[in-house]
Amino acid sequence: MLIVDNSGALLTPGGLVFGDRYVRRMICCCAAEFPQTTHLVSFCGYSNGVPSGPCKTQEGFILPVKVPDGHRLRKLAAYGRSLPRIWGAVAQADCCYVFYPGHLTTLAILAAIAQQKPFGVYLRGELGLRSPFAALAFSRASFVIAEGKVLADWAGKFCPDVELAAPVCELSLEEIPAGKTARRDGPWNILFVGYIWRRKGCYELLQAAAILHQRGVDFQLWLVGQNALEDYPESFDLISERVHFTGHVSDRAELSRYYQQADLFCLPSHDEGFPRVLYEAMLYKVPIVTTFVGSIPGLMRDGYNCLRVEVGNPRQLADVIQRALDDCALRQRLMEGGLRTVEPIVRKMMEESCDQQLLRKLRQYAGQPT
Repeated sequence: MLIVDNSGALLTPGGLVFGDRYVRRMICCCAAEFPQTTHLVSFCGYSNGVPSGPCKTQEGFILPVKVPDGHRLRKLAAYGRSLPRIWGAVAQADCCYVFYPGHLTTLAILAAIAQQKPFGVYLRGELGLRSPFAALAFSRASFVIAEGKVLADWAGKFCPDVELAAPVCELSLEEIPAGKTARRDGPWNILFVGYIWRRKGCYELLQAAAILHQRGVDFQLWLVGQNALEDYPESFDLISERVHFTGHVSDRAELSRYYQQADLFCLPSHDEGFPRVLYEAMLYKVPIVTTFVGSIPGLMRDGYNCLRVEVGNPRQLADVIQRALDDCALRQRLMEGGLRTVEPIVRKMMEESCDQQLLRKLRQYAGQPT
């Protein structure tokens, strides 16, 4: 079994640190089920001690592909140099499971098609779906597990075996904060959780925060996740004391505390699959402001469980945030609508987790009993 991951990793002197702990858990489950599992992943960071071939870990055999930081052309060149490694990994596999989109995963799909190897796709985002390659890739896929109804409907045009993905996160109805209601007065805690870079709308979020500061709104902005912003708005100095970059938070209890204290959750992404952080925000009764990209409009409803904003519009984002903060009753309605949305999803996830869903599909195509 070959798993080609698009979440990336960081190579440190202590070893590989995976960018997504839920994906790592999923891969560990596959490695336990299929002892000859190979995990193909791109990484950046520490350059010494890079293994030239597969190395045995609890995730199975890790086959890392070095991708340098910096200019896009350097990254593309690195992926080009990795072609023999990708081709060889696909050649040795009986079946591939490929996370899409991504440069590494695109090359793996091309190799699987050329070698006529069966492959499944975990569709996580909309980037590149309008290309002719995407239509070819999904028409050749054995099965697709898609994050959200919008992406599943698209994949269903090409592949007959498409399922909605179970949420790739830990959700429990026991985590719903009892008695939490919308606060009437600030100072306000505004929360973002995820990879902090431009594609997630973080640059516009900082611009919106500067606009709110100029209007006299009393707030603190918490950005939870790895910071990959390469530059900041000119107005950032005005709000630097109001903005808190926490770094990556792996401890579940610590992450829950950020959700518990939040008055508003903002996700102004440019592209998405269906982000797990929206499930988490709804579960923790945090009203949501979000763009409607990827599969988000398949579940989220403007004015019911969220407020919708345009992509790349910081002034409108500031207007919507201020509208929500000024209207306690609106935030309370959004909290209640979000909880009604996420509760049945959590109950269904308790019947079959994302790990169990993947194993069921892989057993089906590997010829094992389901």
